[in-house]
Amino acid sequence: MLKAKTLIAILFSLLMGVLAVRALSVVRDRPVKNRPAVRVEHASSEIKKQPEKKKVQASCLSESIPPGMRLATVKVNEISGVTRSLQKNDRVDVLAVTALKGGTGGMISRLVLQNIPVFGMEGNSPGSGKNIIDSTLRRKKSWAVHLLVTPAQGIVLSSIGSGTRLRLLLRNREDDKILDVSPTIYTSSTGAVNVNYSMSDPASAIRPGMRAVTLKLDSADGICGTLSPGDRVDVIFSCKASRFATKDGNQAVGSVGEIFDVRKSSKILLQNVEVLTTRTALETIVRTNKPVKFVTLSVTPSQAEKLALITDASKTGRIRLVARNPEDTEKVSTGGEILEDMLLKDKRAFRVIQVMRGARIYPMKFYLD
Repeated sequence: MLKAKTLIAILFSLLMGVLAVRALSVVRDRPVKNRPAVRVEHASSEIKKQPEKKKVQASCLSESIPPGMRLATVKVNEISGVTRSLQKNDRVDVLAVTALKGGTGGMISRLVLQNIPVFGMEGNSPGSGKNIIDSTLRRKKSWAVHLLVTPAQGIVLSSIGSGTRLRLLLRNREDDKILDVSPTIYTSSTGAVNVNYSMSDPASAIRPGMRAVTLKLDSADGICGTLSPGDRVDVIFSCKASRFATKDGNQAVGSVGEIFDVRKSSKILLQNVEVLTTRTALETIVRTNKPVKFVTLSVTPSQAEKLALITDASKTGRIRLVARNPEDTEKVSTGGEILEDMLLKDKRAFRVIQVMRGARIYPMKFYLD
């Protein structure tokens, strides 16, 4: 019975195999509808290499700067930066405004650079000539402007201190003329006053044949100690003058004697001397009435010798400067003044007699009347 079951299983397996083979052959021979034709081409044995595309590097900021030039950045606002209308290749002048020292409330303006090209503004891409359009940047109170300068001009910009305000003056691109503009001082009391360059460079103001000598001023010299370049003064020298008596009237050098009759005298040495400059020249231009400590005079060589001799030889003497009207150029002749002669109205004749007291001799005055 077991053999019969085995035989039936084998026959069933063979039947299933035959049916499977038959089904496979039917499927293989059936035509396929709408099948696209496939074209087979033989590939070449040699594979052609496609050329590689070069990578384009983003241009850096330094490559946009012309040779020999430098990029400098200054901070501006709506006023100092000519609003926000600056564009690449615009030309500007740079103005430096500084407060005067001494609490005068005045300002001095200097044109430090001229005809400087604008490279761009904050918020622009390198080389872009577009204005700032970002709303965030428009709300900023200050921003940066990039300028193309030479190395020497860059040094000028870097030397400007933090207390100085910069202003940009927009100019025509076709106007490349460099002007010789002197600094200007402005105060509420004087208005605008131009500053002469000779005030900061006294040597350039010395006329041929003249010399410059500096003297220390007293607080009462001039007009309450205030003198300005171009003023005219007289020089007065005051000192103690004394007489020297020697034994038997011997006048040889090295003779022993006694000093007697000490007097204080005063004499006009120089007249109508021009004030060349003062240490506080900028403050005196605007007439701040601030006393100056030193003044430089324009004198002849012989006048310079007199001043040098007096200042070097006398430590007790005193030089005073007396202000005079610049239109008054007349020189007067005076004999000087001696204090005793000026104070004593009734003059009496006297003789000086040498009186010996012990081992010393004293001069004594004896009136004749």
